[in-house]
Amino acid sequence: MGGVACQEHPSIEYAVANPYEPDRLEQVVDPVRYPRTAQLVADLFAGDVDAKFDYGLRVILAGILATRTAPERS
Repeated sequence: MGGVACQEHPSIEYAVANPYEPDRLEQVVDPVRYPRTAQLVADLFAGDVDAKFDYGLRVILAGILATRTAPERS
């Protein structure tokens, strides 16, 4: 697999370099022309990606639980 910071399918083989590698994404976005997007890309791959994934999963599951109707709860 490619970079640590992305979720990718292990059986995918890219014709060129993996387009989701953090270094490659940072090179694609022009920070002068698109400063907010460039900052978003930098922030997206900063920090502990496992902790971010766990947090995101907890948010999704909490939302599912919060939107269930009362009779369905066990």
